[in-house]
Amino acid sequence: MIGRNLNYWLSKEMFYGDGTLTIGYGYSNLSMAERYNAPGSPYWCCKSFLVLALPDDHPFWTAEEQPLPVPKTVHAIPKADMLMQHRGSEVTAYVTAVYSRSPLGHFVEKYGKFAYSTVFGFSVAHSQERLSESAPDSMLVFIPEGEEQVYGRKPSPRYDIKENCVIFHWSSLEGVVVETEIRPFNQGHIRRHRIVSTRKCDVYDCGFAVASYEKGFKVLMGDDYIEVGNAQNGSRMEAVSDGLEPYLIEVAPNTSLLYKNTRTPSLRCGLEPGETVIETRVLTWTKKNGGYR
Repeated sequence: MIGRNLNYWLSKEMFYGDGTLTIGYGYSNLSMAERYNAPGSPYWCCKSFLVLALPDDHPFWTAEEQPLPVPKTVHAIPKADMLMQHRGSEVTAYVTAVYSRSPLGHFVEKYGKFAYSTVFGFSVAHSQERLSESAPDSMLVFIPEGEEQVYGRKPSPRYDIKENCVIFHWSSLEGVVVETEIRPFNQGHIRRHRIVSTRKCDVYDCGFAVASYEKGFKVLMGDDYIEVGNAQNGSRMEAVSDGLEPYLIEVAPNTSLLYKNTRTPSLRCGLEPGETVIETRVLTWTKKNGGYR
């Protein structure tokens, strides 16, 4: 685990030009930082070098890296309020949006999205004034009629974690209440949103953010689907409900934690007052795992 961890981070842009460690994740990105971060923060990584205290004849120095044991495909972690899905090289956490309201910076994006993937990471917003600036990957967002403000997921007052799905209730703005059910399956996950609204809105159900300045980048779009991919991985949104149309979100740079420039596939519709059910499939693939199985 230690060897893989060191090799992973050394493959990222983790150093400034002077050789000091950056604040960020996959690259230097102050947008995702929290108020307590400082130039010394990344140096917590030096804990990894505690292994240098091991004697020369310790088995650590001759051990070879082995694959991690793979747990069952989907399993709940009730104490962490999440459902985990393992699919080869990709691990996805489905969370209930239970988090503190302490203003540490982007806590909604860090704790309140539908899914967090080890392959695609997640994005933090620059603002909520435009869809591109809000960078709403793995979220259901609303833009009320006559406004440009983007409203995303808020903490869930009620939720339930089962062995094969997560169900939670939430509201992003006054007059709109949502019950969301997320159910993993072997190609990704299915989302079902039951929305009760007293106002007209444009609604966007968004997939994962995909690196756009990479070899083989492409966008495929049909009547009821949109796929964004490159040579390494891809994210696809498929409409199960009627009335949804594909929409490509050209996300603002420096929002994704892993990639400097991204595009996010989404499905959108116009929401009328009353009750509306939106159901979508969110599929992913990686070069290592193969295509949509």
